[in-house]
Amino acid sequence: DAARPVVERYIRQNLGPDAVLRDAVRTLRVLARFAPRLPQVAEEALTRQTADSSAAPPRRRRWLAAAGYVALGAGAALLGVAAAAAL
Repeated sequence: DAARPVVERYIRQNLGPDAVLRDAVRTLRVLARFAPRLPQVAEEALTRQTADSSAAPPRRRRWLAAAGYVALGAGAALLGVAAAAAL
């Protein structure tokens, strides 16, 4: 009984509808920032995979590719959340 208010508040703040909406807005902001570059990032990643693995790409491009993958994953997560909310 003592933990109930704490647990309810945690659930409301981190798992409830407001939290889902807040996370979706954050995801959309990330996608808006990186979405225009995603095709180029994906092409570069595929090119690097097929190229000789001994030639390491510059650090900046690895970071950009990682950011692209994060944005792509976030977009997929957002679509999942939107599909779940539609049900």
